[in-house]
Amino acid sequence: MSQKKTGSSRNKSFTVVLIIAVAIASIAFGYWIGVFSPGRVEKIYFGSCEWSDDECILHIANTGADELIINKVRINDTLLDSTEWESFPSMRFQPGDQGELHVTPSSIVFEDGIAYQFTVETVTGNSFSHTVVAETGSTWLGYEDIEITACDWTWGATGSRTVKITIENTGTKDVTINHIKINHLEIANTAVSPQPPFVFKTTDSAKDLTITYDYANGSAYDISVVTSTGHEFTDHFTGGQDESVHATGQAGVWLDYDAVSWNAGNITIYLRNKGTSDAEIDAVYVGTSSENQEEQTAVTYSPSTTVEKDGGTITITIDYSWSSDTRYYFTIAPKLGQALIFEKQAP
Repeated sequence: MSQKKTGSSRNKSFTVVLIIAVAIASIAFGYWIGVFSPGRVEKIYFGSCEWSDDECILHIANTGADELIINKVRINDTLLDSTEWESFPSMRFQPGDQGELHVTPSSIVFEDGIAYQFTVETVTGNSFSHTVVAETGSTWLGYEDIEITACDWTWGATGSRTVKITIENTGTKDVTINHIKINHLEIANTAVSPQPPFVFKTTDSAKDLTITYDYANGSAYDISVVTSTGHEFTDHFTGGQDESVHATGQAGVWLDYDAVSWNAGNITIYLRNKGTSDAEIDAVYVGTSSENQEEQTAVTYSPSTTVEKDGGTITITIDYSWSSDTRYYFTIAPKLGQALIFEKQAP
């Protein structure tokens, strides 16, 4: 399934709203495209951001056809000194490489609600820009992870049977629990107590959710907790059999996605394995609902179908004719371990 920086007393963390800004008029979904040197195709994809008052971490990927080398970084047209930024794992990005740009300007204190334009310039002179607005009253603390640690079933007449699940926020980010699914079908929020949506903080204690559901003893059920960002956290249970589940954290295979890029004729997923075991991707499913997902056969994996443990990444490109303003449902299934299930709205 699916980090808080501690600094001076001014530190606070924010969720951000990304506003696309480009160096030229040419733009493809999810990409910021610079003014290209002849014969070269450089593209940078900007993913999520992590903030404190003195640092911004930008998640980036080279989605072009050529190697690129980061040479300069600006904030609001102010050129930063080379000591005020660092890219990981290096300044050199091969096609398909993903990494982070850590920006620590000495003369700027990042403030909530203020827009900041970041410009990355490569050694060829191409520039890629985007603007980030810190949103008041929210927090960005890294990654989401919800564990279902217990499941208790209560039999009754039709319409009165319930299943109680205990959940823990074991990630590093406060989340909003949006809804519950059983066997990949959304349960009406009125059938869940306490009723979603509600905020579930990392500092909150374990929470019990009681779901009114006409289960059958002995039948298999996948129970999913879905957050407002579309992440789904699923465990598998048998109706009528109470279970206590030890929260495993990052043990085994733990797939998550960094970003989804929507391009003409295809969808690109930037996949990460946060677990302690390598993952081998077996199949990818896409559909316009959780029930009608179909296995995709025109799928490209870069560099391979193996996602290495402890933060390893791959890029999955799916040839798919998608439609704007449509919600899509994804399942990425490894040969061993739990599948990554999530949903995203096309731009």
